[in-house]
Amino acid sequence: MVEKRRSLGPRWSLRQRLDAAVMLYVGARPPWPGRCRDVSIGGLFVETDTSPFTLNAPLAVGFAAVSEDGGIAYARLPARVLRLDPGGLGLMLTDSRPQTLEALRALCFSCGVDPAVLFDPVRSWPPQTAMRL
Repeated sequence: MVEKRRSLGPRWSLRQRLDAAVMLYVGARPPWPGRCRDVSIGGLFVETDTSPFTLNAPLAVGFAAVSEDGGIAYARLPARVLRLDPGGLGLMLTDSRPQTLEALRALCFSCGVDPAVLFDPVRSWPPQTAMRL
């Protein structure tokens, strides 16, 4: 049996495991529920039924999170479908404004994940390699 897995490209950074409810917004369709399984500075994986989605499809990922200052952060981040797996979607965030990074920090904090892992240079792509003399 061949596993259904399609992808447009590699990840640019490692992902941190996390569990959060999200909503996916595609055009004028009603919001589609999912669970964020992991997150990185450039994207996330959402567990959901993938049947209504196609590769490279634009969408928005919405969520509510408690920020480090105790406020509630509501975010709707633009993304594209980079990977279709039997269990969900690999999404690339398409906006790198400071507000997007703050929303990701709030999502991590809200789920008990240290937001600093998103910015750890040791975990970024490409991997750091030692120079040979």
